[in-house]
Amino acid sequence: MRNTKRISKIILSIFALTAVASATTLADDFMYVKAAHLNVRAAGSAKSKIIATVDSGYKVTVLDNNWKWKKVLLENWEVGFVNWGYLVSQEPYFEKVDSLRYTVKSWTAFLRGFDLNRKVAVLNNSDVLEVTSEKVYLNKWIQIRVVNAKYPRYNDRVGYIAKRLVAPIEWYEASDTIAANDTIRDSYSEITQEMPAAPVVEAVQDTVTPVAPTPPPAEEASNSSDAWEDSADMEIENLLKGL
Repeated sequence: MRNTKRISKIILSIFALTAVASATTLADDFMYVKAAHLNVRAAGSAKSKIIATVDSGYKVTVLDNNWKWKKVLLENWEVGFVNWGYLVSQEPYFEKVDSLRYTVKSWTAFLRGFDLNRKVAVLNNSDVLEVTSEKVYLNKWIQIRVVNAKYPRYNDRVGYIAKRLVAPIEWYEASDTIAANDTIRDSYSEITQEMPAAPVVEAVQDTVTPVAPTPPPAEEASNSSDAWEDSADMEIENLLKGL
């Protein structure tokens, strides 16, 4: 009887040590999403079903360190696969917006979709934008909703705009305040051409026309990959094509 109790205690001790070791392993294998939005798939393939989409800074537990696809545990205990190139070991730092509302300071600017490749609107000087996330993604993209645009069809559209193309505003009245500034931009005709749906390989220049009076410096070509970093699918597919 005593031997049975002793054996039971030994077994319980082994289980306790195993549980502590497992918890330590899981804690050491926490990683963070560095892309603005990342698809989590049912299997380690770009063609497999998307089971979730997580945002930049989201913490996952790595269950399998496969060199190309990592098997991860989400915070809701769901298991999936993500491309290894979008995970980092340290929680990413995010610059925060300095205002709740912005205005477009360039003559025209593209509003981009959540993958940063698709253009969803063409904005104009003095259009009013409302911040929808306090994070500045990749320290260069602000997530906004269009509040008052020169062309009303773009109102309420949500997406990303380059931080360098906007300026913070401290107040806003939903009246004809913007219309009073139309004399500044009346010389610019409405852009009626349909915007391409195909992904844009480089997002180096986000202005449709140069910023007056001095155009902003062009981004280095080496940074062009940053614009792709938020694409949950395109980058993965390109990586697979190169293998």
